[in-house]
Amino acid sequence: MAIIYKITNTVNSKIYIGYTNQTLKSRWAEHCKASRNLANRRGNSRFMRAIRKYGVAAFVREILIEDEDAEKCLNYWEPFFIAKFNSTDRAIGYNSTSGGGVMFTYTPEVLAKISAAAKARWADPEYAAKTSAAVKARCADPEVKARRSAAAKARWADPEVKAKMGAAVKARWADPEYVARQSAVSKANWADPEYVAKMSAVSKANWADPEVKAKMSAAIKAKWADPEYAAKISAAVKANWADPEVKAKKSAASKANWADPEVKAKMSAAVKARWADPEYVAKMSAVSKANWADPEVKAKMSAGIKAKWADPEVKARRSAASKANWADPEVKAKMSAGIKEAWRKRKEQNNVNSATT
Repeated sequence: MAIIYKITNTVNSKIYIGYTNQTLKSRWAEHCKASRNLANRRGNSRFMRAIRKYGVAAFVREILIEDEDAEKCLNYWEPFFIAKFNSTDRAIGYNSTSGGGVMFTYTPEVLAKISAAAKARWADPEYAAKTSAAVKARCADPEVKARRSAAAKARWADPEVKAKMGAAVKARWADPEYVARQSAVSKANWADPEYVAKMSAVSKANWADPEVKAKMSAAIKAKWADPEYAAKISAAVKANWADPEVKAKKSAASKANWADPEVKAKMSAAVKARWADPEYVAKMSAVSKANWADPEVKAKMSAGIKAKWADPEVKARRSAASKANWADPEVKAKMSAGIKEAWRKRKEQNNVNSATT
């Protein structure tokens, strides 16, 4: 049994017409629950905002018609009563569409108004703070988190859904206007010291959590264990570096970072800290040995090194960098001490080997 119902706001007499195949009591409970969910788009419809503003007690409910034919109820009776009561008129009711099972298409003018209204709401610090707090509270709820995770996994496990979402994402990023907008937003965010500090704190907190670290590490390993994924990423990286413009931009950004004494000091400290960690050193040593023990990898790396040194530009840059380093007394002293220490250790090892033989 399906029904068409009418909900009336007793404070201002505005109405909402709806369809359900549940009991009216159950449907009303869903409306009330949705009105409390600020993180959901539906929770910010005019009807949901009215429930929050006037309170549940301000509304009365009634059934307009019942019908055994659910399709007729949805596609005939709902549009009929919405039109009859003119409940899409903002002065009369809360309905946003003309009803029925066919998706309603907004005109560009209406979309512009909706967008402007949303921007105005988010420009209000109080609204932004309340909504942000509600979203955080909901996302921190283990039950909600588990439900969303299960729903997301189920969606992505469906090849058809995965293909559609993938195509939609590709289409968006193929739109120069969309790319420009996203790039501008990203640049603005990362130019904001407060945003950078927040993102850095979140990242550090995640990686400091052994459970999160293990999950992220496992996910990354699983991705790279997929030959198709590895090939795609490798091809994308090669394509980027083969683009002179991209190459120039990355090179300029790298030079700018290393020219900044503060950035240079931070990066140098981070590298030193990593190499001072015996576990990290052991891992890197094992990876390096494994790579060089693989004839195919060894051949590729050897060919890559030879190709670089065969490039006059690369050769000139490295030669200039080497000369500059050796011309710096501090660098020269450090490198000389490092070489001496390496030879001392090698000599010791040779003595040990001689003694054992």
